Amino acid sequence: YAYFSMRDKKYEEAAETYIELFKINAGWINDIIFSFGEKAFATYYNSKLKEGYQNYHSFVKIAKERRLSLFQQLSQQAYNNLLFIKSISLKGTQKRKEAFLNANDPNITKLYEQWIDKKQLLIRQYLKTADPAGVDTVNKINTTQLNKLQEEVNQLENELTIKSRDFKKYLTLTPIDWKAVRDQLKEDEAAIEMIRFQWRDKVYYSDTVYYAAYIIKKNSLYPEVVYLADAATDLENKFYRSYKNNIKFKLEDKESYDHYWKLIGEQLKGIRKVYFSPDGIYHLINISTLKNPENQKFLLDEIEIQYTSSGTDINNDAKKDISTAILIGRPSYKMNTTAAASTGKDETRSYVRSFRDENIPDLPGTEEEILSIKNEMDQQKITVHHYLKDEATEDKLYKLHSPGILHIATHGYWSSAGENATEGYRVFNAMANSGLLLSGVINYYSAASYPDTYDGILTAYEAQNLDLENTSLVILSACETSLGHLDAGEGVYGLQRAFRAAGAGSVMTSLWKVDDKATRDFMILFYQQYLKTKNKSAAFIAAQKAIKEKYLHPYFWGAFVMMGE
Repeated sequence: YAYFSMRDKKYEEAAETYIELFKINAGWINDIIFSFGEKAFATYYNSKLKEGYQNYHSFVKIAKERRLSLFQQLSQQAYNNLLFIKSISLKGTQKRKEAFLNANDPNITKLYEQWIDKKQLLIRQYLKTADPAGVDTVNKINTTQLNKLQEEVNQLENELTIKSRDFKKYLTLTPIDWKAVRDQLKEDEAAIEMIRFQWRDKVYYSDTVYYAAYIIKKNSLYPEVVYLADAATDLENKFYRSYKNNIKFKLEDKESYDHYWKLIGEQLKGIRKVYFSPDGIYHLINISTLKNPENQKFLLDEIEIQYTSSGTDINNDAKKDISTAILIGRPSYKMNTTAAASTGKDETRSYVRSFRDENIPDLPGTEEEILSIKNEMDQQKITVHHYLKDEATEDKLYKLHSPGILHIATHGYWSSAGENATEGYRVFNAMANSGLLLSGVINYYSAASYPDTYDGILTAYEAQNLDLENTSLVILSACETSLGHLDAGEGVYGLQRAFRAAGAGSVMTSLWKVDDKATRDFMILFYQQYLKTKNKSAAFIAAQKAIKEKYLHPYFWGAFVMMGE
């Protein structure tokens, strides 16, 4: 009805109806998100509630162009909506886990442990089912077992959620007013919420999609909205391909700044720092690497960028302790050998999944990286445990209890396998097909039959169950750890999301294959700054600038992004 009112140019009536709709939706979300598991909620939200929020962005654009008297009211409500619903499934996951862990009920604790164990069985079964060497009969048996385990995991999660519902202090999502974000900004700061939305005006179903930036500053009376000039399909395809090629082949990029940033930057005169919450294709580019063709400066040198899930991450006062650290690096992919693995020519930290091959390249730079970081931490009196080669095993991660810092340096991988799955399983596939390789992975997958042990792969699906509730920072010093399944408004389903769901305040991940030596240098410089200042964002930018002095092209210094508080 709200949409029809807007379509029929009854704008005031549409505005009132949308406000009523969002109040009802907030109640529905809080009822449903904690009544069932994440998969059930995501399916319900995407099919029943998401369109109302998406349609509203078309209303804001219409008001800006045709009914300016309504624009200020609508842009404020749109910003409030973004603060509430961006990464809403992730927020539900975090709060459910918090409720499970704080239940102080032996029955819930036992059920939670059963759920975690069952998820471990599920992910191993998934990798067996994906075995290209398996014969048809075996694969059919594996698929049947996979479906059975998937159902059991969902049932256990639903049972857990129902039994934990009495913990209302944990199980409530409260809409936030945009002014609360504005009031945390300093005079020379801005907060930007990117949004990708489908255009709906006279025709409900259209192929037109826009990107918009909602911008607030310290003195904003309402959020300003900038609509990018390029079609979303161009930003996501031909312009993104150009950006990737320029990075990969270390070419000068003369166009990406104009497509992805120019119109936004024009609204940021006098702004020193931006809290940037990406959406859609903005999850796959590092805007600091965009080069302004007018002054030949990278955005890194023009403005300070801090990536956030949403404006709710800004200036978080809950400073997490960094007095302890766990460092993991240079795993022995094939254990009980003198070398960690083959010394293949590839000196990037990326590996396409084919774990039976015995040619996973060794990464000697990761050992130097870990030892150098340990030395920096020792000087700052931080309690450090480090695990290299045969000790860099998967089980070490499951024994963690909220270290201040967790640093993992190894091969990362992302596979788009399962992208064509049905909605309910696409997310699972994304979380199962991104991960980190650890010690013993070759031994496990080259065995005649799979042993009943950890397989040497930490998938994103498994990582979200780690105990990182009070961990300040997780660094995944590996390739393509930012990649995964993109969900508009929800973010990327992959490693970055998994570690935030596990409780980490901030997560540093990579967008492309990273050079081993440049990564080692970057990480050492980052920790030198971070351990002295305790300021993650400033240390991250300082390390980027220092590496840029040594390796000018963004390929070397722009791969990593840090998301969070």
